[in-house]
Amino acid sequence: MNNFVLTVFAKADKEEREVETITKKQAIDFKRVSDFVQILTLFGELDPDMEEKRKYCVFKAGSIMKALKEGKQPDFRGNPNDP
Repeated sequence: MNNFVLTVFAKADKEEREVETITKKQAIDFKRVSDFVQILTLFGELDPDMEEKRKYCVFKAGSIMKALKEGKQPDFRGNPNDP
């Protein structure tokens, strides 16, 4: 199950970084990944890395939707903490 979630996360993150125009689809993809990670808690405690991915996905989904509602593209792509 972890491999599935990591694969879906990698796909969503890569697509968000590479698409020409960010749309609601990218926000939905990140929300979906955060939901998958939340489901993993049914099988036991999450490792810290997976919890960080969940928080990142929630942040990305929210920031994308906020920007789109304001009629703008998000200010950054990828992780804002990356150099």
